[in-house]
Parts: sequence; structure tokens; C-alpha cells
Amino acid sequence: MEWLLGKREHQKLQVVRFLYQQNKTSVPLIEVERHFNVSKYMAKTLLTEIVADETRFGIVNTAALKFEDKGGMISWTPGYQVNIMRLEYFYTIESHALAMLIRGMSDSPISAATFADQLDIAGNHLVADRTLLNDRLAGSGVSVSSNMQLVGSESTIRIMMYRVLADIVETEADLTRYFPEQILSLTRQTVAFFEGNHVVSLNNVQRMRLFVFLGVSITRLQSSQTIDRNEAISNIFESTIEHDDELKMPYRTLRAIVLRYRRLMPECLDAEANFAMGVLMTDAILHGNMMNHATPALREMYNVVFQSVQTTYREFFKEELPESQNSSWPLLLIQPVVVLMFLRRINYQAEDGMATGHTLYPTYKLFTQKVLRHVGLAFDEQTDTILRRMEIDFYNAFLQALPREKMLPTIRVRLDYQDNLLAQHIQRMIMTTEMLNVVFVTDEAETPDIVIADRLTMSDETTLFVWPSSPSFAEYDIFLHTATKKMMAIFETQIY
Repeated sequence: MEWLLGKREHQKLQVVRFLYQQNKTSVPLIEVERHFNVSKYMAKTLLTEIVADETRFGIVNTAALKFEDKGGMISWTPGYQVNIMRLEYFYTIESHALAMLIRGMSDSPISAATFADQLDIAGNHLVADRTLLNDRLAGSGVSVSSNMQLVGSESTIRIMMYRVLADIVETEADLTRYFPEQILSLTRQTVAFFEGNHVVSLNNVQRMRLFVFLGVSITRLQSSQTIDRNEAISNIFESTIEHDDELKMPYRTLRAIVLRYRRLMPECLDAEANFAMGVLMTDAILHGNMMNHATPALREMYNVVFQSVQTTYREFFKEELPESQNSSWPLLLIQPVVVLMFLRRINYQAEDGMATGHTLYPTYKLFTQKVLRHVGLAFDEQTDTILRRMEIDFYNAFLQALPREKMLPTIRVRLDYQDNLLAQHIQRMIMTTEMLNVVFVTDEAETPDIVIADRLTMSDETTLFVWPSSPSFAEYDIFLHTATKKMMAIFETQIY
């Protein structure tokens, strides 16, 4: 959630991300200076602060970034990109932007000067932070007012607060940072009511997300803020949902929960329940076939997305998407489609939904990007906005929907070993690697893409790996990286 970070923390996180995405374990300080166009003094200051932050946040020393001021070298342990997430988490929970959002969620106005005193920061710093936050929120129509209140579309505010808090709350104890005890007490009672009605069996993660969603909803309802019944976002399900054997109980339970805190007209109550069902089903807290009860607006959005999938498949493979798969697509796509319906209304400048630059399935990533470009054109959205907000949701759906044999080009590998037992061991290792589609070749006339041998051989046409024994983790990781790049090159040749 980099959009919540101050400029300094955002810059430090970008430095850490840049380093961990290198195929190295160390770089000289000058590389940071050049990449970020900063002075040597600023680069040293940022690295020194990052190391101090890692210590303050309790990041394990063996996994932490290290900076030698005297020699000017930066080193790290490869594979520990989780450190980026840890830093982002701690920077987020300490951010002034998050504090303003939490304050703005309630109905207790407060002057900027008083709030700055509570945060123990200068008043002009808080004003600058509020201006930066509102700039980032501008596309959503939501803003933080001068008396620290959230104003704008209620559905956008609730989804934004839910997604922000759900990503940083791990235990019930964490909730005390963001909700007063009165709200927590009501939320505990409501969760017990929800579970007591045997709506669904929840694991711990789902239970915490339900806690957060209900905490946000109760806070807003008690502040007399309700979902607008005229918004399409609050009308994604038809009334038939109340008669669905799988969904009617959670639907009625959510209506009852709303009525505990606000007396509403039936149509407004329907909007609240519809909105809640959409959020909870999108987050896999509730389960059911949403397409059976989709409103015309939701069906229209699904059809546009599915047509984008069909178009991309046709562009890639010069054939139509198999009709045999048509029945499975609604179940796989409806969840990201609903997310798209919600998130198009929350156009804050964030990167928290963006897939990583490196993936073990680059062909699926490319397919996802092409689909979302078509989606962006259909809804008149900028491609980078759609990608930034939706890439992971659709990428995960396509991993399930599109067969590996279609999406992963064949890599030809020859094993050149004198020891047959070692050759068989390495062949089993590679064959059980799910992200590769490998064929082992033995015909000398056939040119392989990769040769793995127990000794040095000469070839100008292939990539050679010399493994005289079972490869180390690092050696196998390099092999995977190389094979994936070759697979991507073959894939791009096939589709362009």
C-alpha cells in the first residue's frame, strides 16, 4: 500500500525493491545513486535509514539488507523479498495517511491542529500529508476534509477502508489500533451472531477479514452513513438471491445485522445487504454462484471481460476459445469481475494490487496484460490503471482456467551424463517442476534448447549447465530463470 506512505518512506521502499529485484547479492552504492539520480550523500542516508528501520522493525539480521559505509557496498540475501512486504507493512501502520483515514472513518470531527498535536508532528507537516493523500485519492472522488472527515461515495469509502485494514490486521489484538473498544465489542457480538447462525465455517484469516469488514460497516452505520441504493455497485444481485439455498442464510443474516444498527427503508436495506454480499463473496468469505443472481449491470461487465478473454485467446493462438470450457469460465471470472466493478470506483493511485515484475509464469502474465488492455479500452480506462489495480486477480484466475500445455511452450533439454543414476535423478527433478513443459531429447540430430552435463562441452547453439552432482538451490534457481526466459521467447515467437 505504497499510496499511504510519505515521500521519504516511499523512496526507501523503492530502493529496497530495486535491490531485491537484481539477479545479484550485492551492488556498489553508486548503482543506487545512478538509478535514482540522487547524490552520494542522499544514497548513503537512505541506506543507513533502511538498515536502522530493519533493526527497529525486528527483521531477522541474516535476512536483512546490509550496508558498509566505508566500502560503499550493499548486500542482501537473495529470495528474501518478504522483507519488502515487511518494510511496507511497518511503514504503512506508522504513516500519517493511515492515521487520517482511521480518524476520518468515524463521525468525530477534529481540527488539523489538534490532530497534529495528537500525532506529535508539526501542523504544516500534517497539512502537507493531507494534501498528498487527497492528490492520491482524487480519482476516487473521496477526500479527507479539513476537520479530518472522509467525504465522498460511501461504497468507495467502505471498500477502501476494508481493503486497507484487511491487509494490515493479522490478529484480533491488531484491531485495537484502528477501532475503539465500543465498536470492537459490537463487532465481536456481530461476528458471534454471524457464526452462530451457521452462515459459514471460517478459518482464522477469513474471520479477521470479517471482523474488519463488520467493524468498518458498524462504524459507518453508527455515523449515519449508508450505501446509496441508486449506485450500481450496491445492486449487483437480483432479489432471487433470497431464495438461493446456499446464499439465502448469509443474505438474511447480513440484513439482520444492518437492522441492529440502523432502521432503514426496505430498498436501502437491500442496498446494504447487496453491497455486503458482493464484498464478502469477492473476498471468498462467502461462497456461491454469483452469476445465477447477477443484475444486468454485472452481467454486462462479465460479458465485456469474457469477450476480452476470447479476443486475446484468438490473437494468441489463431483459434477460438474451446466451447468445452465455457461452463467453467463464469465460476473463475466472476470474482475478479466483481472486484473490477468495485475497484473502477476506487481509482486512488496505488500499486498494491500489481503483480511482481518477475514471475514463474510469464506467458500467463502476458496473456493477463493483453486481456486487461482490451478491458481498459472497453471501459475507457487507462491500461496502467487497470493493470495496477487488477493484474493479480485476473492472473490467478487464468492460472486456473488456461491449460499448461497450451500456455507453456515446450523446452527441449538434453542430459549428457556418464552416470545414469544421476541423470535419472536430475530428470525427475525437472519433470516435477510444475512451471516448465520439458521434453528430453536424445537424438543427436535434434538441437536442444538447454544441455545439462557433468562436464564441460562446447556448443554455440545451446545453453549449457554443468552439474557434476545434484544442483544446489542457487544453481537450480538459475536454471529455472534461464528456462523461463527461453520459454517466453518461444511463446512470443509463436504469437507475434
